[in-house]
Amino acid sequence: MTVLNTPEQIALFRIAALKAAVKLELMGLRRSSRGRSATAIARDELGLRKSAPRTEVLAALEAALR
Repeated sequence: MTVLNTPEQIALFRIAALKAAVKLELMGLRRSSRGRSATAIARDELGLRKSAPRTEVLAALEAALR
């Protein structure tokens, strides 16, 4: 079992989780019936424009993980 206990590890895990959620949204699944979509959360965190397509958001998340 791996423990993520540093701020850097936690931030990377959050980005990885957002990436997985955006991939699911591309397939048509939703993160929640309430609240904001994973794509909207990722756009805000990465500073992308609000009209950025999901594919662009996914590419930015993949680049952030590298």
